[in-house]
Parts: sequence; C-alpha cells; structure tokens
Amino acid sequence: MKVDNKQQALNELCLLFAPLSQHITQPFQPLAKSIENVGNSLYVLQQDAFEVERTLDDLPLDDYLKLPELVKQQRELRQAGGRARGAQRKQEAKEQREKIIAKWHSLETTPERYRVGIIAGTEGYPSENTIRRTLRDVGLI
Repeated sequence: MKVDNKQQALNELCLLFAPLSQHITQPFQPLAKSIENVGNSLYVLQQDAFEVERTLDDLPLDDYLKLPELVKQQRELRQAGGRARGAQRKQEAKEQREKIIAKWHSLETTPERYRVGIIAGTEGYPSENTIRRTLRDVGLI
C-alpha cells in the first residue's frame, strides 16, 4: 500500500513538473537540432574519408603517382566554370544597371522619392536598396 502511495505521489509530481521542464528546455531545442546536424555531417565526412583511404590502399603505385595531376586537372575545370559564371553574372549586373538607369530617366516627371519604389515594383527587384545602391554608384542620387 505504501509503495502505491509513493508511486502515485511521484506520478503527480511528474505531471506537475512536466510543463515546467518543457518550458525550460524549449529554447534549447533548435541548438540541439543544429548539434545533431553537425554530428551527422561529421559522421558522413568521416565515412567518406575512410572510403577514400580504402580506395587509395588498393590503388596501384602508378595510379597513385598520377593523383596530383588528376586533382590539378579537376581544379582547373572547376575554376574555368567559375570564371565563365563570373563573367556571365557581371554581364547580367551590367544589364540590370542599364535597365534601372533607363527607368530612372523615363520617370523624370515623378518626384525622386517615389521613383525608387516604382522601379523596384515594376522591375521585380527584391528591395529598394538595390536600386538606391545602383543609382548612388552612377551618381544620380
């Protein structure tokens, strides 16, 4: 009988403190999730490293000596793609600036404080700061 009363008292205490413990631990749940994700990423990277090590152990010496050259070739291919995309982005930015300037000049009759909002709304840019920065760089505002 005493055991049942003790157990019942413990159960009542657990029910009483459960909402409090949730309230205390709730702010730390995103941090715990982040730590879990980092741990999972580290585990995957470690497994990949083990796989590469096993592959290198089975690699003939001639192929092993060619690895630095193969890595260099892959790096050059990646860099070439990056340079091409960089040139493309510069061209897109230039066209975007030209559109903004042309639209600015087409709104000559509109007061200056409204032009940026109109340009941002019609061209679909994410913020008016992009428009202002472009116009400041050119010297229009």
